[in-house]
Amino acid sequence: MTTNKTSTELFAGGEDQFPFWLPEENKYRNQTESKAAVRKGREYLSASIAFPTPLRQISAAKEQYIKENEESKSCSVLESFERALLVEDPLVSKFKKLAMEWKDSTWMYSSLTDMCFHPSYLQVIGMGSAIVPTILDDLQRSPHHWFIALEAITGQNPVGEDNIGDIEAMANDWVSWGRAKGII
Repeated sequence: MTTNKTSTELFAGGEDQFPFWLPEENKYRNQTESKAAVRKGREYLSASIAFPTPLRQISAAKEQYIKENEESKSCSVLESFERALLVEDPLVSKFKKLAMEWKDSTWMYSSLTDMCFHPSYLQVIGMGSAIVPTILDDLQRSPHHWFIALEAITGQNPVGEDNIGDIEAMANDWVSWGRAKGII
């Protein structure tokens, strides 16, 4: 999606150079106007990136394949085997669903606290130690803020002091910990 509008026009409605500040009065706008400007910005950003991710496309293809095979009563041994390979562990499927919801809902959050108190994130923590290998696998593929969940579940924090704040290094520390413990 391309546009010829400036960021001020997109986020503040176009007429204001400063969406949250009234320079002539040397004060902030009232909270309602500021929230409306932020809402406009979020709507614009959501619309500009609303396209299917590869993970969603693969999941949709898997679901379609399974549905088509379940509808046909007779299938060969090879088709049965292929279908069995496509069916994931229910725990892993639930994690992937919750992780996708969490990532889609919190990608624009700047507050780690808000990210970690999202209902999907809390549900992942509630899945317990059985989900740790899946979280570590997700960290290997694409580092995200799973560190608080891992610490809450395992009661450990293998992240070195030098790596705090560096998401990739923190992910590597957790993956190394998982390998050392024989989890992955």
